Amino acid sequence: MTREWIHGQCVGCPVPGECGKRCPDLLADLSGLALGWLPGGRLPASAEDLAPLIDHTILLPEVTRPMVERACEDAVRYGFAAVCVNPAWTELCAAELRGTRVKTCAMVGFPLGASTPETKAFEARDAVKHGAAELDMVLNVGRLRNREDADVRDEIRAVVRAVPGTTVKVILETACLTTDEKVRACRAAVEAGAHFVKTSTGFGPDGANLRDVSLLRSTVGLALGVKASGGVRDYAMAMELLRAGASRLGSSSSVKLVSGAGIMKWT
Repeated sequence: MTREWIHGQCVGCPVPGECGKRCPDLLADLSGLALGWLPGGRLPASAEDLAPLIDHTILLPEVTRPMVERACEDAVRYGFAAVCVNPAWTELCAAELRGTRVKTCAMVGFPLGASTPETKAFEARDAVKHGAAELDMVLNVGRLRNREDADVRDEIRAVVRAVPGTTVKVILETACLTTDEKVRACRAAVEAGAHFVKTSTGFGPDGANLRDVSLLRSTVGLALGVKASGGVRDYAMAMELLRAGASRLGSSSSVKLVSGAGIMKWT
């Protein structure tokens, strides 16, 4: 089937967040599962369905070893996609999750994105060395706002190339950006070979919202996954974000999102 694309969206498709449902053949061709969708691009029908789309985050500065261990236990119990930790906890997290389907996700340039490209590339390599299978990197917001788009793209590309085979999610910190800046950030991430764009760090002035998720999805189309993060605290909000086009959610309230569903341990 021939499709015409404008700004990453299939012409004539009014709901970019339902690409997998409307065009399952295209979703399969583009390895949609790697972008975070459930098989067939379907939306979760229950809290149990929701769990594999959640990155369980534990990123506060006061995090301790027992807190990381508990987060990993919860992630395995409920079947979350990953546990997101600051770099110092990468090795512990990877050890706790070894032998399970839950991935270790380490942060890069977190939370401000103002490190040098060389520092971010080193941080990425170091995280993978210590067991990270996914990385959430913060782009340089100031350079983007200064219209230094090529530098932003090259920085993302440096991280992607530093860790071949590792999923790289690019945090835009959407609350700090105009609509034009969000679109340009998405295009830089696509050109750099990243795998996801992500709304927020959770430390910025605001978190994920439906408008931004829809914009990110319509801009990247099916080329990248879209991760909604920051303030995702209840099941209803999670489902609305998925309907708007998110394919992965980041939350420190992950257990609350799926609790009460009687979910069995998933290893």
